[in-house]
Amino acid sequence: MFAELKKTLRQTAIYSLGNLTSKVIGFILLPLYTDYLSVSEYGIFAILEATSQILIGIFGFNFTTSMMRWCVSEKSADGQKKIISSTFFATFIIAVIFSLITIPFKTELSELILSTPKFENYITILLLSVSFGILSNVPLEVIRFREKPSFYVFLNISKFVVIVLLNVYFIVYAKLGVEGIILSQLIGFIYLIIASFPFMLKNMNFSFSAKVIGEMFRFGFPLVFSTSALLALSLGDRYIIKYFMDEASVGVYSLGNKIASVINVFILQSFQVGYLPLAYKKINDENAPRYFSKVTTYLVFILMISALSLSIFGREIVKTFSLKTEYWDAYNVIPYISLAFVFRGMQYVFSLPFHFVKKTSYIAYVVVAAAVLNIAFNIIYISKYGYIAAGVVMLASYIFMTIVYYFSAKKHFFIPFEITKLFKMLLSE
Repeated sequence: MFAELKKTLRQTAIYSLGNLTSKVIGFILLPLYTDYLSVSEYGIFAILEATSQILIGIFGFNFTTSMMRWCVSEKSADGQKKIISSTFFATFIIAVIFSLITIPFKTELSELILSTPKFENYITILLLSVSFGILSNVPLEVIRFREKPSFYVFLNISKFVVIVLLNVYFIVYAKLGVEGIILSQLIGFIYLIIASFPFMLKNMNFSFSAKVIGEMFRFGFPLVFSTSALLALSLGDRYIIKYFMDEASVGVYSLGNKIASVINVFILQSFQVGYLPLAYKKINDENAPRYFSKVTTYLVFILMISALSLSIFGREIVKTFSLKTEYWDAYNVIPYISLAFVFRGMQYVFSLPFHFVKKTSYIAYVVVAAAVLNIAFNIIYISKYGYIAAGVVMLASYIFMTIVYYFSAKKHFFIPFEITKLFKMLLSE
């Protein structure tokens, strides 16, 4: 058991480095953004960033998650290559169709998303970035499946360097502002696809199976609803804040959210990247339930320590990232969002049994319900109490999901979670 936990920790640590480099850009460049962008401009960028994440999550149709599941079940090397090839070609077709359909409506989308047609250039770059972002997820997932963490880290670090350098050039020297940020992201996605292509060639046999894609689609499609609902739950508050308040309020809230999300980026997402492939491979092991239970306890402990630290030092962290006083109120939302990410981690591990027994539709039901409640309460309370309400509502939403998953998932794949220990850790917060 200890050796297996060490392997999980080692894999997670290695993938964490790669995951961090792709995600840490937003943190490293925060002083640059807050120095060269007004609060309103940062709010516009936050809305575009949220839109990009939502669109990539929806139109990826969770093919990469399905690919991982199917490759694990397929024992032959040629069969795995067929699955990977089919996934790549299906994703490529989706990305092309997405661009061809959406880009002609760039003006209308600018009006819809940013309430003005003058940002249509932003929208064009954003839509292209979404298309390449959808496609870039495939090689990253294949690298994870093949357990090539060093290559995963190399790709993400090199992409990180490319994007950071481009951000500095476009913002400081070319004076492109928000446009420069999203253009850098587009080029970063293109770079990753090109750099990973030789590896993909070795893992593809250029065959296409409509049957496999159909099966994967039926498995992954319910997750589209849960993915889009989860993204709406995490990012939808920006649109509601903009509607009831303004871009400046979105900017302040987004800065606080970005700082609190260090828990999500540095710990939770890194854990998910390294843990999921190992979890799938341990489903049928005799000691799997105890293994899953111990991993959960250690994960929650780390999340709680991190949330407590951010809550205590939130004000100082905000002032460190921004010298402009108009950003400083962002610290007020950090405690709520930090704790929300603790529950996000818990609901993630509590929901894994639905993946193990291929009943992902249950996940969709829970997440959609939570997202609907989240949006409804945000509409009610943001209009009355401002962006602080968004942080409180996010926390309540993840608590709801955690409770529902715990009581429903154990009926399908029982894991003896150490609930008493978890509850004591939560009380300590």
